[in-house]
Amino acid sequence: MVERDNVFVLRFGNGVNSVAFNYYGDHDISPNQPMGVVEALPEQDRLVLHVHAGRRRSPQVGASWRERLKDEDRHMFGTGKLRSTTRPSSLNFWVGGQLLINGQQVPEEFYLAQGSNWFHNNWWLGTVSGVNQDQQMFRFADAQGRQFCLIEHAVNDVTLSDCSPN
Repeated sequence: MVERDNVFVLRFGNGVNSVAFNYYGDHDISPNQPMGVVEALPEQDRLVLHVHAGRRRSPQVGASWRERLKDEDRHMFGTGKLRSTTRPSSLNFWVGGQLLINGQQVPEEFYLAQGSNWFHNNWWLGTVSGVNQDQQMFRFADAQGRQFCLIEHAVNDVTLSDCSPN
């Protein structure tokens, strides 16, 4: 049982000046694994999330994640996953919180999870208002209806851009 610093980066793309993630304690983690603090640290052009937690996957955590997202693949977006995978069967942990983009709240809870495959850890993001577009992009809106898109930059790194029609 080792607590690790699991880091995920949200880069600011076009039309994004600030991002905040407010964690209120909503999470699940594999049995007998430590769960420490969740930090969201803003930097000049990104938000760096640190989830201090253990890394042992379990199907129970995967099931609770899928339940939070209404068990629909379209509400989930994976990075660093195997190409054919559309949903995680097992996860190490997940955390949920309030995502704010340019000061505007995303209406539904936003989730970040870590899983693994045979090669490395992978990450999953989701919200029930989100739509996964062919595993290439994840689209969702803030409370004002402004559209945002996430695109994978690396395994633990995505770019968040405003993709509203002009």
